Amino acid sequence: MAVPMLRTLLLYIAVIAAIRLMGKRQIGDLDPSELVVTILVSDLAAVPMQDLGIPMVSGLVPIATLIVLEILLSFLALKSVCSTDSPLLLSAAANLISRSCAKCV
Repeated sequence: MAVPMLRTLLLYIAVIAAIRLMGKRQIGDLDPSELVVTILVSDLAAVPMQDLGIPMVSGLVPIATLIVLEILLSFLALKSVCSTDSPLLLSAAANLISRSCAKCV
């Protein structure tokens, strides 16, 4: 009885830490990609919690990998040239605007 409870507690702490590392406090603050990562994290945590034959590392390593990738992609999107607050006009009258397209490369 103590082993499942300890595993549940450790996985709960790992999931809460993962969500906090993503920097969001509420579901409404999540971007679609962050929501997908959150659902994947909860699903990955459920597997070793339910089956005592699966090692804890099998749940913690994929959770850590997803969170690191999410933070890395968020950082890259923040530093991207294309991520401006104002929209870029890429075509006008069915013609591409090459200087706007060049900003995104």
